Amino acid sequence: MEQGNRLDSRPVSGRQADTQHDAADHVLDEAVTRLLAAPEGAPATPPDRRALVAYSSWLAMERRYLCRELYPHLGHRASEFIVGMNAGFDFHRSATSDPSSRAVAMLAAIGCDWTKDGYLGLGDSGDPVPQEKAFPHPDARLIDLEQDFLAASAAYTSACDREEVGWAERDRREEPYREANRRLLLHPEPHSIFWTGDYLRSILSGRSAPLSAQDAAVIGKLRRAQLVELLPLVEARDARREALALELRLEVLEADVKTAFAACAAITEEIYRLPAKTVDGLALKVRVLKLDEPGFWQRPDQRVGQPGYWHEAAFAEIADGVEYLLATGQARPRTATPSDLARACVWAIRRRAEINRQCSAEGWCDEQLDRECQKVDDVFTRAIQEPSQGLGDIIAKAQLALNDYECFTAYPGAGLDDGKRIVLTVLREVAQLAEA
Repeated sequence: MEQGNRLDSRPVSGRQADTQHDAADHVLDEAVTRLLAAPEGAPATPPDRRALVAYSSWLAMERRYLCRELYPHLGHRASEFIVGMNAGFDFHRSATSDPSSRAVAMLAAIGCDWTKDGYLGLGDSGDPVPQEKAFPHPDARLIDLEQDFLAASAAYTSACDREEVGWAERDRREEPYREANRRLLLHPEPHSIFWTGDYLRSILSGRSAPLSAQDAAVIGKLRRAQLVELLPLVEARDARREALALELRLEVLEADVKTAFAACAAITEEIYRLPAKTVDGLALKVRVLKLDEPGFWQRPDQRVGQPGYWHEAAFAEIADGVEYLLATGQARPRTATPSDLARACVWAIRRRAEINRQCSAEGWCDEQLDRECQKVDDVFTRAIQEPSQGLGDIIAKAQLALNDYECFTAYPGAGLDDGKRIVLTVLREVAQLAEA
């Protein structure tokens, strides 16, 4: 750039510029070397939040000044213009590291001393963030969503309670009219018709929609004079209830419940669909599932009159195990030798695939197929009955459960509700812990 055109510094001589550029290049080379020298697989220390805030602010200002140089004709809107289809635009699509991992090195390269800043930058939260839930936790989004879910769940419960109180008050005020309302049915239950003014007028005018067989049978036994006599009584009852509903705001209360339920459902769906990256995230999903689906959470053997499926029992144990391991600090899978139970689960997965191939290729008889399938079934029984001794056993059981679930429940094209999707999601994520 020509001397005197810089927007962020005073003019310098050519020699001074070369010296400054050499020094800056040297600092940047050292920063890049430090980044590349980090041992592969070494756990990254979360950067200080002050560095992240300073880096974010610097990036914003750097872009503003750079765009002024690139697009001076756009004036104050220069930074709003972004050119796509280039290396910089596509960089983050294939980047193997997070922007936060470059913050400290880049600030050091440009000579920005972020350590002199306060704990939090201007515009950031004024309250200290709890260490276990602070950015850049890998499951930060899930952690935020859990708090949103708890608030939305409390709002939904409160809305339901208010609606229940409203309807209870309506029933209390309707109690003196119970006998009169019963006489308006004109026919003994359970084949009575709950008349409304609109329905009764449509019957009398002959413009009603086609009647059900049950209604037609009841109406056929009534005289028209009876229906005419009934109309003013029904209209008076409707007017009274309409006024009562308006006074008690029953429609508003019902709408509040629907709104609160929709908000809660949207949050839970996002939680179920967002992959967990750590055991913290898996445990979080378990907590949400317990609150959102209390009936599903029960172990199959605790459901009266309902059949249990073994993958649900495995899921319950996996969930319990995740919470236990997190609470006892054993959350990281260890590189210990797999137990006999874990090896048996892996064998069953492989053997099932081999049976499918060999049965048709070698023309097995039914007896031979039954014998081989029974061996796999024996591993399933063992996985159900034998408690896990560590995270390795839980992961192996999850892999076996996932194999069975994807074969017979979550196969391609199967319609899955939220309950089945969360089972599939958690099984997949626990199974993938073996790769961590």
